[in-house]
Amino acid sequence: MLKVALGKITFFIHVDEVTTDGKIHGGACCQGLTGRNCDHDIDECVSKTFCSHGTCTNTPGSFHCTCPPSVYGLKCQLDEDECLLEPCNGGECVNKIVSDVNECTRDPCPQNTSCVNKENGFLCQDCTTFVCANEGQCIDTVDGPKCNCSKSWTGSTCKQKNFCLNNPCGPLENCINKHTAYACEYHPCISSPCRNNGQCIESGFRYFCNCSIGWTGKNCEKRDYCLFNTCFNNGTCSNAKASFQCLCSDKWYGTTCDKYDYCISNPCKNGGICINKETNFKCDCVQGWTGSKCETRDYCKSSQCSNNGICVNSNTSYSCSCPPQWLGRYCELYNYCHTNPCNNRGVCINNNTGYVCFCNQGFMGRSCSMIDYCAAEPCQNNGSCASEQEGYICHCHAGYDGKNCERDMDECAFNLCPARSVCYDNAGGFTCVWKDNRRRRSLLNGEYLFLHLTLFPKDISQIQVIFSPCLVKVFYHFIILEKLVYTIKLPFTSDGMKAMWNTDLLREKINKCTGKRKLVLCPLRLTVVTR
Repeated sequence: MLKVALGKITFFIHVDEVTTDGKIHGGACCQGLTGRNCDHDIDECVSKTFCSHGTCTNTPGSFHCTCPPSVYGLKCQLDEDECLLEPCNGGECVNKIVSDVNECTRDPCPQNTSCVNKENGFLCQDCTTFVCANEGQCIDTVDGPKCNCSKSWTGSTCKQKNFCLNNPCGPLENCINKHTAYACEYHPCISSPCRNNGQCIESGFRYFCNCSIGWTGKNCEKRDYCLFNTCFNNGTCSNAKASFQCLCSDKWYGTTCDKYDYCISNPCKNGGICINKETNFKCDCVQGWTGSKCETRDYCKSSQCSNNGICVNSNTSYSCSCPPQWLGRYCELYNYCHTNPCNNRGVCINNNTGYVCFCNQGFMGRSCSMIDYCAAEPCQNNGSCASEQEGYICHCHAGYDGKNCERDMDECAFNLCPARSVCYDNAGGFTCVWKDNRRRRSLLNGEYLFLHLTLFPKDISQIQVIFSPCLVKVFYHFIILEKLVYTIKLPFTSDGMKAMWNTDLLREKINKCTGKRKLVLCPLRLTVVTR
């Protein structure tokens, strides 16, 4: 027993024992063979019973059937029930045992002819065999013969009466010829309502447009700006007249809802207006308030800061931050020290008209640029030091001389004591002792002081005469060269004041008296100092 599966049917064939000469035990030939020696093949395809609905092909000792669609079986004798697929959309379906094969699908006919499918075959037609009824004219075309019907007739062979000749249907209706009349079918897409290459799809008495990319609207008349412009952060996109618009969710704003709304919590106080920035917010405060959130009273609104001074608010008032060249509470004072005029680390102090430099030890001058040679106090015996460009000068007290006032002057060498007195030199001065043993000062009230200028060395440039405070406003008489007398009224009016006379004054007065004579020592500077 041999099991054979063909299509959906399984066959069981009994096979007898076969000898080597092609015979079955018992003397008969095997199936498909004949002849004395079983060496002649039987052509099963000659019989119409084989492959009745298919194409038969003879094979050695057997045959093969090539079945058309929906037919199967060893001899194409079985038919599939196509009605199981419900092809009639609710209509009654009648399954046939076998369907005719449409040979015309293989284009078997030559050019300028048309293929007509027939039962178990086909026919090639041209205008010699194709008939157009009702005076229709046959025309050979590449696809075969065609009928050019007169106005009153229609159909492939002009046998159908053309009831639609006078366009009896209304707008948006197609006229359909029937066998004995016409029918009007409503088609809303006839007017091509879908614009911009949109596809019109009918649905009963209505239509809708399947728009091409980039267009929207009932008739695809609106540009679909939302197609390429995404609204971020759950924003909803809607098309506008010439653009798109995003309806943003909470905490987001911007054209595409891409910016965070830092103002959503209303952080600005006291009526301030919140303005969103890239990564934060800014408060535009109303007059009288300031601060990052308008939380501070703005005293700077009425500030008096001048000269580009910047007002800085505090809790209860304001202050002015001045440019470098200005100072003062309101930046109203010019800062003479802003250019750092004091050299050598001197301290600059502003005053009303300029500045004063307080110099470090070893420097002096308006800008502390000069070396203070007096810083080491070189002048001895209470001499006063005066720095100069290249050094210093010591102004010695009476009774001392030398570069640093280091030598005690021997006043007795100049015979300064009056007649009938003896001169004794002492530190910084001298004492006249009268021969009658009365000690007196070298300068006495009501007495004359005789200055023998001819006795002074030529390098003497000044003489200091010490007066007692009780002698203020008293006239003193100086006898020059023991012959000339001149009276000088002292100008000082209190203790400790100094008065200076130079030789020009003395010489002018002297010349008025003599008319010819000159001072021996010139210039001579006389300094009067009170103790």
